[in-house]
Amino acid sequence: MYYLGIDGGGTKTVFALADERSNILRRVTLGPTNPVDIGIEAALSTLGEGISQVVQGMNPCEVSVFAGIAGGITGDNQTRIRAFLDALGFAGADNGSDAQNIVSAGLGREDGICTIMGTGSVTFVQHRGESIRLGGYGYLFDEGGNGYTIGRDAILACLKAEEGSGETTVLRELLLQTINAPTVLNALSVFYDGGKKQVASYAPLVFEAYDRGDATAARILQKNMKCVAKSLCDAKNKMQATRAIQVVLAGGLTARADVLIPMIREQLQDGAAYDIRVLQQPPVTGALWLAGMPREEI
Repeated sequence: MYYLGIDGGGTKTVFALADERSNILRRVTLGPTNPVDIGIEAALSTLGEGISQVVQGMNPCEVSVFAGIAGGITGDNQTRIRAFLDALGFAGADNGSDAQNIVSAGLGREDGICTIMGTGSVTFVQHRGESIRLGGYGYLFDEGGNGYTIGRDAILACLKAEEGSGETTVLRELLLQTINAPTVLNALSVFYDGGKKQVASYAPLVFEAYDRGDATAARILQKNMKCVAKSLCDAKNKMQATRAIQVVLAGGLTARADVLIPMIREQLQDGAAYDIRVLQQPPVTGALWLAGMPREEI
């Protein structure tokens, strides 16, 4: 038996084929497959291309597949992707969201908490074989702890500094250099036209300003990590743990875990109750496990 794991996102999609010993035989990386962003037909086209490349020359009835796709459970996307996979004749086929890949890669079958801090944020509790989702309502409703809210808070701080109602901040200088505009106010249309991804792209500027000792940047990060700590507390309340709870952090913001994890711990009243670490396995490994690849071989 062979196992095909697919991790599809808004910028790239990774296809990995493994054998029963968990050896990766082939790996292919193509463009985005989020059907919410590019449409279901375009997503299925990319999925078909990647699958064709990675299982070329093989009998599909010897392959079990799991496809975790961003936007893959929105509307009827899950049904349509599943029908597409079923039509290819795999021995077994299942699909869901890319978040399932991350939770699988981070926790396996163990109880614990997985918090994803990317453009948006969401927390999953895995307890006694059940999965509970907390948050992840999209940028209009997320309270914080993600690239979008950090970027938004940075822009707002710069606007307030510019109009004189906020404190002076290095962030304004960094933002103006990035957007190549005379004032932040002049760039409002750029922020609105660019949408959530562009706003989130300014989050690294906050870390740069923080590294330079900027107090405003520090407050923005602390405010957002307070939201993460709150989500961990809410998640812990869903469990009946007798020892420190595994907490896996994933997503782009974990590139600065050196800054963020201490901030999160500062906000937790019972920090010793959480064993916090950053996701080490690539999400596509989680997809392979969900496809049925033996975990004990890892």
